[in-house]
Amino acid sequence: MKWVRVLLIVALMMSVFSIRVVTADEKKNVAVLDLETRGATTAAEAKALTDRLRSILVRTNAFNVVDRGKMEAILQEVGFQQSGCTSTECAVEVGRILNVKQMVSGSIGKIGSMYTIDIAAIDVESSAILKSFSRDYKGEIEGLIGIMSEIANQLAGGSAGKQGGDIGSLLLTSNPESAKVFLDNKPIGKTPLKVDELEAGDHKLKVLADGYKDSEGTIEVKKGVVNKYNITMKKKGGKKWLLLGTTTVAVAGGTAAYVLLNQKKDDSGTQTGSFPAPPGRP
Repeated sequence: MKWVRVLLIVALMMSVFSIRVVTADEKKNVAVLDLETRGATTAAEAKALTDRLRSILVRTNAFNVVDRGKMEAILQEVGFQQSGCTSTECAVEVGRILNVKQMVSGSIGKIGSMYTIDIAAIDVESSAILKSFSRDYKGEIEGLIGIMSEIANQLAGGSAGKQGGDIGSLLLTSNPESAKVFLDNKPIGKTPLKVDELEAGDHKLKVLADGYKDSEGTIEVKKGVVNKYNITMKKKGGKKWLLLGTTTVAVAGGTAAYVLLNQKKDDSGTQTGSFPAPPGRP
């Protein structure tokens, strides 16, 4: 009886140990190369965006992410120069030096006022590109921080990791342009905007623009296609004062109109008159 209990305890310990081994194996070691800047940002800004990508990957708890300092120390020890490492072959070489399963690398470019972001996850053993992400963003550079967070979450197993075509794309335009866009409560840029590799299904959309009423609702992203949405926003209410010639003041957008009455000229020839005091400007 005693030996039976011992064997049961040993079997239980072995099963727990085996579970831990599988879990640790699933959490792959990953390193992130500094994003290449193609005239779109400074080197410091590219590093800051890379750090945001790296830190969000850490928060997802889906990978063992190599710390920047540790990575630079290892590469410096073997005399490897990280700068200029932009190709898949170079990323794979770095991955082998660091002894990681996957490498993340990419670039930030700019065409006119539009930022272009391309990021890929590369399998070190096979040199195959496992996942790739392309984003176009129009707006202030600060908006790229939200895109880095979005891509990091997808790298960790979000919509980009789905199989069987369970993803679609979103092409969003608005009137007026350059409206701020929030998708599922996360800022993703300004219109016009294209987002690739979105999970098929319903998403919460909110669009904001100065001087216009907020537009929000639920949109459907169908798998395997580019889902196009155009948002026409309504101007906020309010009264505007218009000067017609030199004699009439009207309130547009309201129900009242004031006309300059009792016109007369003073000795200098200037027209004067009286009218009710206008309401405060909106």
